[in-house]
Amino acid sequence: FSSRRRHTRLQGDWSSDVCSSDLGAFLQFIITKRLEDRRALNLLRDQAYVDYCRSITEYIHLTQNGYNLFEETKFRSNIVETKKRICLYGSNNVIQAYDKFSSIGENLESKEQKESFSELLCQMRLDSASSRNNKIGPEILKRILLGRK
Repeated sequence: FSSRRRHTRLQGDWSSDVCSSDLGAFLQFIITKRLEDRRALNLLRDQAYVDYCRSITEYIHLTQNGYNLFEETKFRSNIVETKKRICLYGSNNVIQAYDKFSSIGENLESKEQKESFSELLCQMRLDSASSRNNKIGPEILKRILLGRK
């Protein structure tokens, strides 16, 4: 019976205890670090989405109610800054939806542009950590953010 066992543990063999506890601590560190990095990335991504939506909706409100060149420049620079963060932190689906929206013109004048923008928002919601199980359609988002036009 004892000849089958390849590894025997000797009484007082502290090296096995040290190695297993060091390995456990190391694995715990790696797992915790990875989870923290993922949470940080999710936060950066979600914040980029929120900032982009805020910038676009404020810009729409501004253009509908009159604006000056300074205000327009400020909002356009905010939009550019958030687009960069979306390209860095966004999912493939969001970046593809944004590419479609930007290829038809990033205005919200035509029906196609409004629908494309709504699809982009839906992708952002699906990608967002807080909305993974919420499946709100693009028509609802379009009505909420752009009105009934």
